[in-house]
Amino acid sequence: MKERDIMMKNVIFYSAKTQYQNLGDMIINREMLLQLRPYGKLIVDDKDVPEWFCKDLEINSDERSSNHGISFENLIIWYAFKAFFQKKYKIYFVIKPGHFYGELRFISLFKLFYFAIIKILGVRICRFGASIGPFTKATNFLEIFKSKLMYFYSVRDSLSKEYAHQIGIEKVVLFPDLAWLIQTPNKTVTPAKIYGKYVIFSFRNFTITNTLQNSMEYKNNLFKSLDEIVGLVCQTLSYNLVISYQVDQDRDLCQELMQKYKNACKVFLIEERIDLQSAYNLYSGAYMVFSNRLHVLMLAMLSRALPVGVLDVIGHGKITGIFDDAKLTKLLINIYSQNCVADTVSYIIDNEDTIKKEIEYCFETRKNEARNLLNAIMWDGKSI
Repeated sequence: MKERDIMMKNVIFYSAKTQYQNLGDMIINREMLLQLRPYGKLIVDDKDVPEWFCKDLEINSDERSSNHGISFENLIIWYAFKAFFQKKYKIYFVIKPGHFYGELRFISLFKLFYFAIIKILGVRICRFGASIGPFTKATNFLEIFKSKLMYFYSVRDSLSKEYAHQIGIEKVVLFPDLAWLIQTPNKTVTPAKIYGKYVIFSFRNFTITNTLQNSMEYKNNLFKSLDEIVGLVCQTLSYNLVISYQVDQDRDLCQELMQKYKNACKVFLIEERIDLQSAYNLYSGAYMVFSNRLHVLMLAMLSRALPVGVLDVIGHGKITGIFDDAKLTKLLINIYSQNCVADTVSYIIDNEDTIKKEIEYCFETRKNEARNLLNAIMWDGKSI
């Protein structure tokens, strides 16, 4: 079947509602849209989505659901009814990528009921590039039931796949995180040179599973590891330190890090949240990027900086799972481990060329995996 014929037979619905102040969420949503666009007519829920975010996602004007005069949910049902009786095209509803913890709220039950209705009408509900858990017993049940309504249920790492099996979801496929598929921007990447020879810190001060009681312990262990890194990389090896953030809520911690290390080495703080283009420019000029945010590390990889995760390997399970699948756990520093942080950093420095080749191989293989799966689902119409 020709590609044009397939596009005419597919209508793909997608919601752009997410965390608007998080560059990582913008990146994976933008990439999801780019990957879906060749497979059919795209209709994106843009109601109450900031205009600047729609532009960042590169949503075309004819793809906006707001142009149709009815709600996004009713629009899916309308197209599903037409497809059900006319059999001219297939309807897909693609759930946004990211991490799903599960919340037992009325809206969650309503969504489940809505999924059941549109599935009966033949809508193919799909989720790509996601990770899951931990759930409560109640949200376990909801996730299991939701998975049974989906045409394609996937997770982005083996830890999530194992967790899905543990709670009773049998039919689950690995689909790579969307950040593995991103390309460098169309604009020329100009590495930042104003900071001299530098490394980057970009950190959040919590994990989702942290409680108020252990958050201070987490922060103390994080700072202890960062002290060792600054001692080796900034003081012994004479790299400058640049502190930046991709998520607004990380700003306070970044300012705290600036105050903490301003007398230990030469430090630059980027006051504003960086966007995609400035992230490429900044990371491509860095030697190493240290972070506990997944998409800071993924963008660092793409920019050919050495990415080093400094984290709680359990609390930051989505990073641990994705790096483990890619056989890149050598790039992770567990802040609760007794191992010498400097030894891990020195190993990474000594094996820079080999590590960068391994990262390039991961990008290539993950792209191929994702494209093969998308072709099977959207072109061949296979339920996997």
